[in-house]
Amino acid sequence: MLQELPKDRFRSNNIVFLIDISKSMQSQNRFGKLKECLGVLFNAMRDIDNVSILVYNTKSIVLLESEPGLHHQIMQDAIDTIKPSGFTNGVNGLENAYIIARKHFAADGNNQVILATDGEFSDGRNSELTMKNIIETNARNGIRLSIVGFAETKTVLDNLQLMGQTGNGHFLLINQNFDNQLLLNEIKSMSAK
Repeated sequence: MLQELPKDRFRSNNIVFLIDISKSMQSQNRFGKLKECLGVLFNAMRDIDNVSILVYNTKSIVLLESEPGLHHQIMQDAIDTIKPSGFTNGVNGLENAYIIARKHFAADGNNQVILATDGEFSDGRNSELTMKNIIETNARNGIRLSIVGFAETKTVLDNLQLMGQTGNGHFLLINQNFDNQLLLNEIKSMSAK
């Protein structure tokens, strides 16, 4: 079988997925599309990679912390337990994701938080400033932020793109014609030697 992330070409990864599981993620099969992309990525993970998964709506919950990359089925099983419901508290979720990313920091690897959301935060304007400060501080300390977005309105899209830029990462849009290699390609671009 072809190794998607050969060790001679790609550094180790410390990846923390922060997944919005608010009720709005149920619409238009947003969560189903995300699961498909995650499944492709999980199957490519190696023994030198670690994956953490947090979910958030009104509070954030750690499903997996620094799971070895070869534990593909454990990662998939964790995602399969998720049922979107409730409202969002993005700031709390992001703070906890960065705590885990710092705790398992890979000195010579790719340290990255990947936030998957439809962007419909219900925290208010003050929390947007707090979130920007959190993202900038962690980016300076070597933890990138990329956004997987499902939003359709321009203001939400612009905000998500800005978050990715602020975090030294990327904005990845999942729409009707999405590529299920989207997350795998993102990790390739971030971990390439």
